[in-house]
Amino acid sequence: MNRTIFNLYSKYGYANARTKAMKSKLLSESTIEALLAVKSIEEVIELLEENTYKDELVEFSTKYAGVELVNRAVTANFAKIMKKIAAFLPSGSNALLEIVLEEWTIQNLKAIIASKATGIPVNTANLSALNKEQRSLLAIANDSSLDLQKTVHKLAVGGYSFSGVFHKIENEYFRNGTIQDWRVLFKELDSYYFEKLGNAAEHESDSAVKALLMVKIDFVNTMMITRLKLASVDKEEIKANIIKKPTRNKREMHHLIEKETIGEVVEEIVKTHKLSESITLDFQNTNSLVKLEVELERRLIQKALRTSKVAVLSFAVILAYIYLKQQEVAFLKAIAYSTQAGISQELKQIVFTVK
Repeated sequence: MNRTIFNLYSKYGYANARTKAMKSKLLSESTIEALLAVKSIEEVIELLEENTYKDELVEFSTKYAGVELVNRAVTANFAKIMKKIAAFLPSGSNALLEIVLEEWTIQNLKAIIASKATGIPVNTANLSALNKEQRSLLAIANDSSLDLQKTVHKLAVGGYSFSGVFHKIENEYFRNGTIQDWRVLFKELDSYYFEKLGNAAEHESDSAVKALLMVKIDFVNTMMITRLKLASVDKEEIKANIIKKPTRNKREMHHLIEKETIGEVVEEIVKTHKLSESITLDFQNTNSLVKLEVELERRLIQKALRTSKVAVLSFAVILAYIYLKQQEVAFLKAIAYSTQAGISQELKQIVFTVK
């Protein structure tokens, strides 16, 4: 074994083995099909108790039931897994892991902003608590004395990794004490996070990790462009909203933006990614981007699956697993809500196994 391989094995051998063991516990296709077939939320819980979510379901069952129980249990399970990964992750990979996990911080912040702006209490079951920073946001979410402006100030001076973006928000949007459209704050948060993610991909030296990050960025940008095109947003504003790096990705996205109609954009995406022509036909008939988004999301998961099988001695195996686990948790929440609403059969076209 040459020295380079030996060093990589020493660094990632144990972490990759642990990650692949966790991957084996992802829900099987038969379990997903069974979850979609049941008629009640109680049956969903019973099935999940037979799998890796049992401990969390038992723990939270003393306080919660139904969808709330599923929501809290799968979120807690995801947090536990991420903490476990952070504990056995080799030195040197923590920075990238923190960037990846900050996606959930941004989701938490958006939920808090929406709550403070509308006066509707945020459901803390939907807030992630993967690290100390995210856990501290729960107190802000529950503090009824904080309105939107006070919340922004608290986040700006709190010494968080994202405090700089809230300092900018405070200076640019609250100079007169009010803000007309609080949703503009979402754009600032997305810009902050996507710039970090794009920079990470731009400077990543591990080709397998870079490829996974590129697929993720491509997915985010592609859906951003199609949604804004559908909303008739002008080209320059769309360009301002996409992830700018890596440079190659930026060129490809600008090619899409220059298309004159949303129909042309969908056709180009289907052609570029070799997707089924039925997606184009479906969009023409429904004006809906759901099937396109599902297929692009499936492409990201397939890339993660391939990476988890062929990439060795690399952080890519861990990153792939995080994407797979994230998707599974999202599907389980969707299944719980749709089962309670009696529409779980409609999910069959958009829920797929990640194993």
